[in-house]
Amino acid sequence: MSSKSTQTSFNKIDPEIVRKIEMGESVPAISRTSGIPRSTLYRKISQVRNTIVKIATPSVSDKSSMMEDLERGESVSSICKRFGISRPTFYKWYRRWKEAPREAKQEALKDHRPNGDGHWKSVPQAHDFILEYLSGHPAATLDSEARR
Repeated sequence: MSSKSTQTSFNKIDPEIVRKIEMGESVPAISRTSGIPRSTLYRKISQVRNTIVKIATPSVSDKSSMMEDLERGESVSSICKRFGISRPTFYKWYRRWKEAPREAKQEALKDHRPNGDGHWKSVPQAHDFILEYLSGHPAATLDSEARR
């Protein structure tokens, strides 16, 4: 099979096939019935798993348990693999946790990224402006106005 057709089949793998594999059906059996090469199926499964892991940012309690696991002697590599984070990210959290006084350990593990009104891209007047504009132009949509 050419690389172009392999790439096409890789992108068009039915999510139901991935679910079957996740439920325990064997990759070789699915490969035979679907006609998709095993290597393509394994790559797709890896991609899906990596995406799922990267979507979820660990909570403060997850970060706290990471620190406890390290204190108990678990390796940084195994902690990072388990939670799907990079070593530099772990060490950044660990430094904050280690430098914080005992009563502020949980606070040190909170996300420091700005969001909402505190984000640098936030324009407080934009919300009111958009609502006012749309009330004066009822046929307008955000998509149609963005294309203008």
